[in-house]
Formats: sequence, C-alpha cells, structure tokens
Amino acid sequence: LCIEALRCNGGNGHAYATLGSLLAAKETVTLRDGRNMNPRQLYLEALRHHRNCADAYFNLAMCATATEKVTLSDGRSLTQKQLFVETLRCDPNQALAYFQLTCSLANNEKVSLSDGRKLNARELLVEALRCQPTLCKALTKLGTLVPVRETVLLDDGRAMTREQLFIEAIRWDPNFAEGYGNLGLAMPGSEVATLLDGRKMTKSQLFVEALRCNPEDSLIYHQLALTLGGRETVTLSTGQTMTRQQLHIEALRCD
Repeated sequence: LCIEALRCNGGNGHAYATLGSLLAAKETVTLRDGRNMNPRQLYLEALRHHRNCADAYFNLAMCATATEKVTLSDGRSLTQKQLFVETLRCDPNQALAYFQLTCSLANNEKVSLSDGRKLNARELLVEALRCQPTLCKALTKLGTLVPVRETVLLDDGRAMTREQLFIEAIRWDPNFAEGYGNLGLAMPGSEVATLLDGRKMTKSQLFVEALRCNPEDSLIYHQLALTLGGRETVTLSTGQTMTRQQLHIEALRCD
C-alpha cells in the first residue's frame, strides 16, 4: 500500500517513513520508479519531502549510532541526540523519544529541547510517562534514578518511590523482567513486596519471576544465588532446582 501511495504521490513523506518502519534493518524495497532503498534512505527521503515528520526523525535516530552524524538532504548534520530532539519538536508527545534521549545522556547532563526547556534524565522520563503512563521501561528506568526513601512527582500528581515505580511497571506488564529484577534488587532481604495484583513476593521469588520472563539475565542468576544459604536450593519456574553454585555457573553461561 505504501508503494502504491508513493506511485500516486512521490512526495508523500509519511508514506516513505511508514514503508521504512515495515522493513528489517538490512532489508531493501524497490519502488515503482526503480529505486532500491533501505530503511535509512526511506527516512531521509521522508524528511526531504516533509521536514516535520516526527516518525522519520525518530526512526532515523534509531538507525544511527550514538557517535555518528546523519546528513539530511537540506544539508543539516544531526547526531542521534539531535534527531530525538527534532522528533520532539515535531511531536512533543512522543514518549519513546523522551525515553531514548535519557539513554544518550551522561550523569547529570541536561539536553536542550527546541521549546527552550533543559531537562535531565529524570525530567525526561517524567515527560515520557506524561505521554504514555504505561511505558514500563520508563517506569523502571525512572525507578533506578530515585534514591532510597525519596520520591519522584509524576505529571498526574502521584509521588512515587522507586519500589512503587517498579511495581507499577509490573502492573502494566506482568512479564516485564526488569520490573521484577529491579524490585528484588531494591528490597532488603527480609522484606516482602505486595504487587498490585495481590501477590506477596520475597526477594528470591522476585528474582525467580524475573528469570521466568528473561532466562538469559546473568545478573539476576548471581543475585538469586546470593539469597541462598550454603546448602539451600531454589526452584525456578521451569521446575529446575538449583544450588548457589549452579546459579553462578548459569550466570557465567549467559555472560
């Protein structure tokens, strides 16, 4: 359909951007005019025709590395970070652009948005959650930035601790490994966490749940091993019973 749309209107920037998002990273597509284009070329072509196409800036940023500059058809050379900023200029409610910007910031660094605001990672994540309150990875990343016994104020007025943010992430995705893992890491050994579905879970049970969701997480195998006494064992969600030594070996396998 996108190819047909471009045959009818070769200047349809949104059609180029949508077509690019349908391709795998190294895949190409042949247009009706004979051009063979990969996703990056399609996003660049989208911006040539539509300078305010948020999706094209965002997807182009996701194709780029943190250190490279991408040259647009209008002559601008933009870094990955600048491409995310341009995304937000075109669409200030693009939750994933706020989130991805946090991944490009050093500690305590701020980024200047096109509306003049200068935001640090915590502030960007609050903005991401304003746009998409169910974005689990933003809830979890924000939780990792909130110190013990402190809270962060969300746009909806809720003041939340790091543990509450992890629990909120699990609420929206019961199979989100990072939510369980980070909640387990944040908890004292003797504490029990109550999830929003009513389940009460110990530190070791949270790690077991994290491994159910992601059986390749080496850090969680190590952390689960540390909850066991010398001769204790733990039963994983697969039914497998493991000792401390076996958990450490499994962690090394994943590394």
